[in-house]
Amino acid sequence: MATGPPPQYSFANPEDSGNTTFQEKNAVTTQVQPLLVAPVRVVRLPDHFTAAPMNITCNVCHAQIRTMTEESCNPICCIIWGICALCCCQDVEHKCPNCNAFLGKYDAAKC
Repeated sequence: MATGPPPQYSFANPEDSGNTTFQEKNAVTTQVQPLLVAPVRVVRLPDHFTAAPMNITCNVCHAQIRTMTEESCNPICCIIWGICALCCCQDVEHKCPNCNAFLGKYDAAKC
């Protein structure tokens, strides 16, 4: 059995001029792209809606709008008063006329 150091192996590319190292030749360059963040626009809706249409900014489409209203009978008022035709018994839902998003509700029972 032969003793001594193992033979030396060369991993060099025969076409390589020897001026660059393996890491330099096979290095991958990456470019860091800037992160683009769209500004967030927070729209606060009114705390209380009225029975009439209101001028507000829609929190969905961000348009300046006058709300579209739809009346519905409040069952609590109907039980108390017995008549749904009274204007004070009507709940009113406010929606955006542009995107049809529900924005809020006037609750006749809380008045």
